[in-house]
Amino acid sequence: FFVYWMLFVSFFALYVTSQGKPEEFSQLNYKFAEGFYYPPATTALYPTCRLGGGFTPDGNNPEEKETMPLMDYVFLSLMTYGHPNETTPLLDSYFGPNVVKEETSFIHEYRQNISLSSPVSFKMFSFLDSPGSYVVGIKGTSHLYDWKNNFMTWTKPGLFQLVRLILPIGSIFNPAFVRLTKAAQILVESERRSNSYYHHHTSEFVEYLKNVMSVDNIILTGHSLGGGLAIITGAKTQVNTVAVSGVNALISRESFYPPISENDINSHTLNIIPDGDIIPRVDDAGNLVQNIRCPHPFSPFMCHMAEQTLCELAFTCGSFGRPVFCQCTSIYGYPEPIQNGTKTWAEACGF
Repeated sequence: FFVYWMLFVSFFALYVTSQGKPEEFSQLNYKFAEGFYYPPATTALYPTCRLGGGFTPDGNNPEEKETMPLMDYVFLSLMTYGHPNETTPLLDSYFGPNVVKEETSFIHEYRQNISLSSPVSFKMFSFLDSPGSYVVGIKGTSHLYDWKNNFMTWTKPGLFQLVRLILPIGSIFNPAFVRLTKAAQILVESERRSNSYYHHHTSEFVEYLKNVMSVDNIILTGHSLGGGLAIITGAKTQVNTVAVSGVNALISRESFYPPISENDINSHTLNIIPDGDIIPRVDDAGNLVQNIRCPHPFSPFMCHMAEQTLCELAFTCGSFGRPVFCQCTSIYGYPEPIQNGTKTWAEACGF
């Protein structure tokens, strides 16, 4: 009961804090300090500290070609919330100058060409040393339209999870809950006729990249609602996905149009789930999950913050040459990183 009470409170908080207009961006008050680092991990606590295979752009640097730090996807999911005027210097600060570029004009022209009026917001990031490799980031909840999409997409599986919790050995009814979620969707609104669901538009964009632009290296990411949409989109289009505190899709998978398979969720989507975070407990997760610690066990809102996840991965996995987020110490309580420059931590961060 406590879990579902906290779930209600969490969604209510998202509702209260998301009263904006479509396409509005948050102010990203982030500061990174160069000349400091967290050392590489000496344990296998998080096996996904670096991702390889189909979960990384193909770079020209031999040391980077086959792996990419997991925290880079967390950072890119944060960039989906910011205005391009803010994200461009932040991308240069984090990755280095002229390494990753936000393709603002491409997205603007795409939306104009297809007359996309939906409030769904997504970005595309290109890796300049790897032509043809892109990360598509989907923005999380930031206004009331997003809240409506949250409600339409995930209320039904959330309610069936509650029923399962009440029933004795409720897990044996999982196949039935999948069918019931699909039936409830048909009764409420036909997916075939509805264009109000964000995942229709994100999936169409990815298919456009694959089939029209002939892009063969796409990775999806997003935080919260954006992570949930990335999971659905990745499974529908069979594109590898790294979600950050994303809402899941295993129970609701057959309610989408076209339906997505359990195998596609298990094969293409990875969800980072912090301890104490309520949102990624909605619906059931696939097989690829990276559970991580959150040092704020009594603050589910803090544990849901992508900034907290970024700090946890940098501290536990190592910062991999990326500058360290100043708020890791001032807000999220992590130890100061190791100094390898001339400034103190307080001087570098302006504390």
